[in-house]
Amino acid sequence: MFRQLINHNYFLSVSNAQNHDIRSMRLTITFIACLLCMQQLSAQKDALVKSPEYADSYLAGVVNLCLKSSISQDEEFPATLKAWLEKHGATSIKKKFPSAKKPRSILNERGEKLADLTGIYRIEFPLNTSIPKLIAQLKGHPLVRYSEPHFVPTLCYVPNDTRISEQYSLARLNAYAAWDLHQGDTATVIGITDTGYDPFHPDIAGNIHKNYNDPINGLDDDADGYIDNFMGWDTGSNDADPTSDGNYHGQHVSGLSSATTDNATGVAGTGFKCRFIHVKVANSDGYLTGAYEGVVYAADHGCKVINCSWGGTTYSQMNEEIIRYAAINMDCAVFCGAGNNSNEVAFYPAMYPYAMAVGSTDNQDIKSNFSNYGYNLDVFAPGDLVLSTWSNGEYLSTGGTSMASPTAAGCAALLRSAFPSLSSQQICEQLKVTCDSIHQIAGNAAFYNKLGYGRINMFRSLAENAHPSIVLNEVAFNDGNENLFLPGDTIQLSGILINYLAAASNVSLELSMLDNAFEIVNPTRSVGAMNTLQTINILNAPFLIVVGNDVAFNQSITLRLKSIADGFIQYQTFSFTVNADFVNVQNNLIHTSIGGSSLIGVTGNNYSPGLGFSFQNSPNLLYQGGLMLGKDESSVHDNVFNDSDWRTTIRLEEATVSEPGLKMFNGWMEANSSAFPVVSKVRVLSEESAPNDHFVIVEYTFNNPSNATYDQLYAGIFTDWDLPDFGSNRADYQSTLKLGYVYTAPLDTLYTGVQVLTDDAARQHAIENTGGGTGGINLSDGFSSQEKYFCLNNALPQAGQNGVGTDVLTVVSAGPFSISPGEDHVVAFALLAGHSFSELTQAALNAHDYYITTGIPLSSNLVQSTYLKCYPNPADTELHIQIEGIAPKQSQWQLFDCRGAQIPLEMTIGSSLSIQTSALSNGIYILRNISETHCIQQRIVVRHQ
Repeated sequence: MFRQLINHNYFLSVSNAQNHDIRSMRLTITFIACLLCMQQLSAQKDALVKSPEYADSYLAGVVNLCLKSSISQDEEFPATLKAWLEKHGATSIKKKFPSAKKPRSILNERGEKLADLTGIYRIEFPLNTSIPKLIAQLKGHPLVRYSEPHFVPTLCYVPNDTRISEQYSLARLNAYAAWDLHQGDTATVIGITDTGYDPFHPDIAGNIHKNYNDPINGLDDDADGYIDNFMGWDTGSNDADPTSDGNYHGQHVSGLSSATTDNATGVAGTGFKCRFIHVKVANSDGYLTGAYEGVVYAADHGCKVINCSWGGTTYSQMNEEIIRYAAINMDCAVFCGAGNNSNEVAFYPAMYPYAMAVGSTDNQDIKSNFSNYGYNLDVFAPGDLVLSTWSNGEYLSTGGTSMASPTAAGCAALLRSAFPSLSSQQICEQLKVTCDSIHQIAGNAAFYNKLGYGRINMFRSLAENAHPSIVLNEVAFNDGNENLFLPGDTIQLSGILINYLAAASNVSLELSMLDNAFEIVNPTRSVGAMNTLQTINILNAPFLIVVGNDVAFNQSITLRLKSIADGFIQYQTFSFTVNADFVNVQNNLIHTSIGGSSLIGVTGNNYSPGLGFSFQNSPNLLYQGGLMLGKDESSVHDNVFNDSDWRTTIRLEEATVSEPGLKMFNGWMEANSSAFPVVSKVRVLSEESAPNDHFVIVEYTFNNPSNATYDQLYAGIFTDWDLPDFGSNRADYQSTLKLGYVYTAPLDTLYTGVQVLTDDAARQHAIENTGGGTGGINLSDGFSSQEKYFCLNNALPQAGQNGVGTDVLTVVSAGPFSISPGEDHVVAFALLAGHSFSELTQAALNAHDYYITTGIPLSSNLVQSTYLKCYPNPADTELHIQIEGIAPKQSQWQLFDCRGAQIPLEMTIGSSLSIQTSALSNGIYILRNISETHCIQQRIVVRHQ
């Protein structure tokens, strides 16, 4: 119900309200109170999760999923994907926005890309489900465009109860002169997405927009999918009650844009006569669980401006699409607080395309000490200790970009009323190009060029109409290859150039760099005349950028585009990452990415598309993986579980090899630790075709650059394999092959594994990723150095063997070994996959043979032959060798152990020969016959009874 706010005597005292509206609101609220008292809410209580995978919290048990191809309302959700989701515990699959309509085209008439919300679904799982693991498994699914957690933003609010001013903001904004030109229109509606409001506040009640098409009667009279949304909606709790639960942030925000103005009461909202709808986006616990859903609601219900005084630092593809939907599809001007961290970190939704990022200034036009800043902010507005409406009819001065954003939103509403023919983006551009510059103020010197267009001037935005506004939209970067943007690569910057405002007779562009990391081949161009709303696609004539040789790994690059239109100058900045420190390795069956900084199965980002680890076009099978090198319980180098000990020093680069089908990559990394410094060469081997396309080999040559001997070293590969039903995975170990592997119970259709190829003692430590773990490892509280070293030197061969299996993690390690000062030690691993255990073990045998023959390599021109037969194989005390078509006296026999070390042989040459194997240790060996024309080999196994 309306949470104890129904006070008829108080309500009747509201000044300047029409009697009809008062009676309607009183009856409405009374009916809603009775109606909602009878409702029994059956939904499970929202729970928030904070995990190291994401910067922001997200809802437990919820995945937002978008299909690659949208389906109509009458079509069913794809059966195969539905079965997969239900197998993983999905309890509900519902369209996120059931009323959404698919756009008829990709771009609108202005060249702006339209959003499609029709393929987005909300999938619910039990609260204890690992959402990051589900999303990792869905990555690369042929039906899934993207899947994400339901991120929960926070308020852009700095509480402060000190009342030191009385709306200094209006004078700074030149609002009084602006209101002489235009005072808004009641038909222009601002959507306030926030924590709820007090509809009885005397300075609020007069400007509330009411939905008379849906009176309070328990019916959806306007058929919009919402019952009785007469006074707005609550997307946080999904009901018709948008009043506050006690957090009056939304009340303060509402007053800044929409307090009733010229009513001899309290304060004035910048929007003057413009009305507002409050969309409450917080649940009963105060979490903003319905934030982006509130944006869609406001856009779908006639709002021409939407305010979002909240956000977070985690990018979301779905949330970007929602902002695009509101701004482009529904023509809403979306204003967002830029964040209160006093830094340049990207804050969303403010940083999404087509949103207005609003920073905060004080009463001297100096950037507020809390406000974010940066090249990509749009405008600033007063937000430091500004006075606005509060609870119980009171007023309060407080601050934050939460306050700056609605102040700017009210200004935009005024413009929308004054210029109804302009689109939302034209209104935003008009507001920007008429700002007063504040960069020259002494207090802002540290933020030069990072304060957007300046502080809004309401009068200028209404009075000046001769400025063009040249903007490059839908910006894309492409290098024509893998988009890893490596040194020497040429990057194409393309997009759609549009003039939003006044026509310009002479437009030119200049692209510059804010660092010296690359060269711009064609930095300037003459565009010529551009009429209002004229667009030019530069896809066929992009800017060309050559990445320099001195860029750091994963370095962020910022470009600035300067447009000059009849002397009016504007700037845009674009940032992207170059020089990815991993390589994509692909053969016939395995596609994976190996990082020079020890990571296995890198997944990358938008412009550096890492492949994870897939087998025969499967979805990604590896949640995370990487090398661990441990000396003792306090000295373990790794980059998994948010550690970052290894760093790339020389990126993995493909080497020139003579063997057909072989790809080899070489690089270097180091762990720069004063107590345990290590340098390692990294080598990756991949064979294109069968039978060696079931594995990829990663070899590490560890060097000890210190003056002390390293004893009791262990090197291992940590893997969190997530096979298609990761909650039913099992781990096991095959000791003869030194192979740790994971499969799904009870099926025998997919196996993945890690094998030690070099001649070190080996083991697997398998972990059940459940509450408390097994073997003393509890991953719910992190993965300490002590626990990692314990896994490296203690065997636990199996996990998930009971019941239906579980989520498992493994560490397959080699050691112990020692490295003297200045010396090297080589440890090699194979990453393998197969459709059965026999296929996996055969792949392990092939990987071993391949490594000790081609990998080391011992010789070239290697061929396989059926003319060399060895029996019995495995051998106990004696091995017989039969040869055909080879002149024994014209060839040489050699025997190698699994490290590639040659073992002396004394043989009697004849039509056949025998080798005494009783003195040989158990293991795998390679027998070779070499001549000037051939090199024939046969794998043999010694196994004593």
